[in-house]
Amino acid sequence: MPVFWELLARLIEFDIQWLISLVLHNFFWVFAFGAMAFYYYPKHNMTATALVIILFIWAFIDMTSVFGWLYLVAGFLAFNYISRFTVLTFTENDKILKNHTVVIMIILFWVTWVYFNIFMR
Repeated sequence: MPVFWELLARLIEFDIQWLISLVLHNFFWVFAFGAMAFYYYPKHNMTATALVIILFIWAFIDMTSVFGWLYLVAGFLAFNYISRFTVLTFTENDKILKNHTVVIMIILFWVTWVYFNIFMR
């Protein structure tokens, strides 16, 4: 079973032992994503941001296997980085959007991924 759906199933089952085992067996990734959240988004809650990043990565990996779409190709990465630079420049200069940078970047990634695989592939 893919990791994201397994996690959702274990949360619904309230399987605390599995969740603790997942964290204890993946200390490197827990601290790596925590450090990434702390470094890239210092004004946000580190734990919540790290959880959002982890869930995003798991969901994204599961979605690529379901649809068979590409994600680590040069065309997509270039399109994603150019659009990310544009949107990030806009959000940093806006007082309201500045507080929602993490969510905006995740939504932008999903939108560019879908757009690339439907229209640019």
